[in-house]
Amino acid sequence: MSDTRALSRKNSRSRMISRSRTVRTVVGNDLRRLSRDRLALFFLAVLPFVLIIAIGSFIPAEDVDVVLAVVDHDGGAIADELVSALEETDGFDVDASYGRRDAEREIRIGRLNAAVLIPAGFSADVESGTGSVEILVDPTSSSAMLVQTALSEAIDDKGAVLTVERELESAGSAAPLQAADDAVDGLEESEVDLEILGTESGGSNFAFVAGGQMILFMFVNSLVAGAGFIEMRRLGILGRALAGPVDGGDMLLGLGMSRFVIATSMAAVIAAMAVLVYGVDWGSLLVMAGVIGLFGLVAAGASMLIGAVFDEPDAAVSFGIPVGLAMAALGGCMFPLFLAPPAMQVAAKILTPHAWAVDAILGSAYDNDGIVDLWANFAVLAVWATVLLVAARILARRRLPGG
Repeated sequence: MSDTRALSRKNSRSRMISRSRTVRTVVGNDLRRLSRDRLALFFLAVLPFVLIIAIGSFIPAEDVDVVLAVVDHDGGAIADELVSALEETDGFDVDASYGRRDAEREIRIGRLNAAVLIPAGFSADVESGTGSVEILVDPTSSSAMLVQTALSEAIDDKGAVLTVERELESAGSAAPLQAADDAVDGLEESEVDLEILGTESGGSNFAFVAGGQMILFMFVNSLVAGAGFIEMRRLGILGRALAGPVDGGDMLLGLGMSRFVIATSMAAVIAAMAVLVYGVDWGSLLVMAGVIGLFGLVAAGASMLIGAVFDEPDAAVSFGIPVGLAMAALGGCMFPLFLAPPAMQVAAKILTPHAWAVDAILGSAYDNDGIVDLWANFAVLAVWATVLLVAARILARRRLPGG
């Protein structure tokens, strides 16, 4: 009895080794076949990087003139002095004629770089030793950190002056030196808080471009690669392979893994290039690895699905490119999704996995979100990957010779 169980375990282990070897062989053969396709190599290894470099070359490292709106709800003397300090800051073009809603709209369409919101009671708060203002910025703008730094300096300088004045007034003119010393000691008590709306980290403005293009090309190139599965069926490659000791499921697994390897490898190179060339800070590496891995499964499933649905390679390419580009545009790969109407944002989250992937990338890059913060994004991407892979396997098995 024990000999029978041992023999059974040995046979099971042998089958697992054989299946693993089969899958590796299929992956290797498919990658070698793809490496001989010059057109496919252009779309996979050349076009994405050319576009990203071209776009990156048009994004300035920093803005020369920052168009800044000031929305003053206080109207006090200290608020006026703060506005004057901003107007005197080099590189700032200050406009105090905007209301909050108008300023938000102008920032979204790119006519303003930022807006400073001075709340009611600001002057009184500063005189009492505390106060806060808000800044509205586009997190993808290169001016965000410049505005934050300049405004921090202006507020800190004004707070220091007010503290000294307050201490001198309370001490009288009899002991000005002692009053000045007390004022310096009291600077920490008069610290003015600065709240940035729209970005809480120093994520590079190029993170959106690189992240969006990475997701776009992972998906579009995978859809185009689906034509390879059709070509293998038409040329009888699959039939000859399945005539030997190769299981159809192992064959599909190997083909799917090759698509996954291609998509994730390209994404990893794009992410690394963004860091090395443009200094992009992706935030959590675990988040980036998770997005690349899960979206790689989504892309592999979509590739196998489109290869199972169509009978002609040209039809798959003709369908895959426009659909892939449309989903990328809807999903926020080409422009920030928050610029879209609310209905379009909801549609993007329902109809595309791209919106969840890009949102996770930007959440990590700009807001320092981690895996726990972005669990919903990963859950949705996992659902998309599961649905596409299961559907692709069911349909593809039916298209195999003898299926």
